[in-house]
Amino acid sequence: MAAFCKAVQNDEVVGPLRRGFKTNVWESKHKLLREDDKDNNLLTAGLLIHKKGNAIRSQLKVTFSEVSNATTKLRSFVAVANHNFCVLQARTAEILNMQVANTGMVILTDLVASKLMLPISTEKFTPDEIISAVVDGIQMPIKAVLENSPSLSGNPRFNDMNWYHVVEDFNLGILYTHLESIWDDCLWNDYFVTQVKEGNVFTLKDPIWQYRLVASRFRNDNLSMQFFQLAALTYRTRMRTAALNAQMNVRDVKSITKRGHKQVIQLKALAEPSTEYLALFSAQCYASEPY
Repeated sequence: MAAFCKAVQNDEVVGPLRRGFKTNVWESKHKLLREDDKDNNLLTAGLLIHKKGNAIRSQLKVTFSEVSNATTKLRSFVAVANHNFCVLQARTAEILNMQVANTGMVILTDLVASKLMLPISTEKFTPDEIISAVVDGIQMPIKAVLENSPSLSGNPRFNDMNWYHVVEDFNLGILYTHLESIWDDCLWNDYFVTQVKEGNVFTLKDPIWQYRLVASRFRNDNLSMQFFQLAALTYRTRMRTAALNAQMNVRDVKSITKRGHKQVIQLKALAEPSTEYLALFSAQCYASEPY
């Protein structure tokens, strides 16, 4: 059953988002191997995904530009990602401060449910969703820049960099990563294309799996937040000692001053609590499986 689909899953047939994909080969392999509607659905989805992928790649301006070197491109994309993270961190703090001002405390469920309005959207998103989008946005451009193992020597040149184009590539990277996710659903989870008046819709025959996915995501988020809270409590009550700080060699920056052409960084004493180590320790626990 579904011999064409199995051949694509086993990499015997090149998928629509991979180098070397050819439409005529895709159609001929389907004609040779097709057995049921699942194969037919995959044929249609693959052609559409390939068309969308080409459309996204054709709009990338900085990623495939021959004007800027690889070092400039990489640092530009990382700079956009860092900027988005810093803005997200500041706006998330504003929401938490508002909650503290209104209720006198931050309740865990309220923290998980907190959402932010993006400047280019009418919808609100959780900080976790925005962080995921930031990671998604730089994946595809960075992969494309490093694809041919370019030299990363030399200094970046930002004087002629068009930052609007960098942001455009960043947003197209998010769209491309989403396209990859849709293709995975078509290949492994039996999603198929349905044509409607507004365009094409990718749907699932049995929607119960979507409900289960959402329920599992909320359960995992709840477990992760509790794990994070427990990690912070453990650090504050048991691990905040000078000996531990000395062992981990993590010290907070107390001040940065300028003396002539040099910058002088003053660090806190090892005996003082380290907010940076608390963040690192909590993030490490947060990244672990919450079981």
